[in-house]
Formats: sequence, structure tokens, C-alpha cells
Amino acid sequence: MLSRLVLYGLAAPLLALALLGSLLRWLARHPGLHGTLTARSPGQPPEHADLSGRRVRIGAGAAACPGLRGTGEVQGRRVHRGNGAGRELELRIVYSPDGSRSRAGSGTCGDSPIMIGGVTFSYAASSQSQREHP
Repeated sequence: MLSRLVLYGLAAPLLALALLGSLLRWLARHPGLHGTLTARSPGQPPEHADLSGRRVRIGAGAAACPGLRGTGEVQGRRVHRGNGAGRELELRIVYSPDGSRSRAGSGTCGDSPIMIGGVTFSYAASSQSQREHP
């Protein structure tokens, strides 16, 4: 009886600690977004969006880059570049030029612009979020 109480008494705190560790790791790898996303479509003026939150919808019907014809989503993640400078924020962008899943493309945008579905995306980090040391 005493061994069951000890086992159950340790299991709950250990499980809570493991869940807390997993949550903290997820939060560290999926940071809040800060900075500006610029989207350039051929023949259209550039669209600029100030990023905030962990995930931002872009394109038609969204608050960010509403002039884009298609739709998409932007999410940040921290990556270690191995250059001793800590972890950097890069954006994972999923975009469809017509809003359909079948034409959706994705890519990561950090220091260099990327093209997805005929739209060039570039990211300018705010000075606070550009580099994060571990």
C-alpha cells in the first residue's frame, strides 16, 4: 500500500515536469514573430506586414498583406546556424497563389528572399528578435 502511494506520489510531479519541459521546448522553437514581411508580386505594389503573434495569415481576406491575390500563413522558428552566434529566427511561409491547397508551396525565409507561387517574400527582423542567444 505504501509503495503504491509513493509510486503515485512521484508519478504525477514527474509527468507534470515532463509536460512543462516539452512546452518550454516548443515555445523556444516556435517564438513570437517580430519584424516586417514584404511580399512582391509581379505588376503589383509591394505588400508589407508587421508581424506579431506566433502565426500570421497573409493574403486575400487577411489583415497582413491583404493585396496578395492568394492566401497563406507565416510561422517563425528558431534555428541554430552553427556559427557561434546563437539561434536565429527564420520564417516558414506556406502560400497558394489561388488559395487552393493543390497549388500551395512552402519555404523558409531568413536572410535571403524566397519565391513561392510567383511571389517574392523577404523578411526584415526587428533588432530585438534578429538574434537570440541560447
